Amino acid sequence: MLKKHNVKFGLNHVLQSESLNSIEDIIDFVTEYGLSIKLLPDLNNINNVNLKNSIIPLLDSIAIKKIDKGTGALKWWISGSNNKEVAIMYIDSPCFYNDITTCKEYSEVRLLPSLNLQTCIKRNKLIEFDCDIAENNKSLIKNKFQESWNSFTSC
Repeated sequence: MLKKHNVKFGLNHVLQSESLNSIEDIIDFVTEYGLSIKLLPDLNNINNVNLKNSIIPLLDSIAIKKIDKGTGALKWWISGSNNKEVAIMYIDSPCFYNDITTCKEYSEVRLLPSLNLQTCIKRNKLIEFDCDIAENNKSLIKNKFQESWNSFTSC
C-alpha cells in the first residue's frame, strides 16, 4: 500500500536467527518487492556477535556494489525485480563489544513516545523532562538533550 501511494519508507529487520536460510528468505523478499532493508542483529542474543561472519560473505557474493560506511554499517546493492537495485545494510553493533567510543560517535539519542530520552538502547534508565514542553521552555528541553548525551558514558 505504501508503494502504491508513493510513500517513501525503508524496512528494519532484527535478526533473531543465526540461520542463513532465514536471511536468504529476507533477501528474496526485499529483492522481489524492490525494498531496501536494514539488518540489525538481536542485541539480546550474544551468539549474534558472529552473525556477520555468515552475512557478509553471502551479501558479497550476490552484490552489485558495496560500501563500508565506516560506522560499523556495511551497505550492499543487489539487483531486484525488474533489475531495480535494492539496498541492504547490515549494522554491526558496538554493543557486542562494549565499544563506547564507536557508539558515541555514531549512535542516536532516542526521544520515546513518552517524551523521555534514552541514550543507550540496552539501558532502561530514561531521562525525563521535568518541565512543560512549550515554546518558552526550548532551552530547558535543549539542556535535557545535552544531559542525556552527557550521561552516556559506558555500555
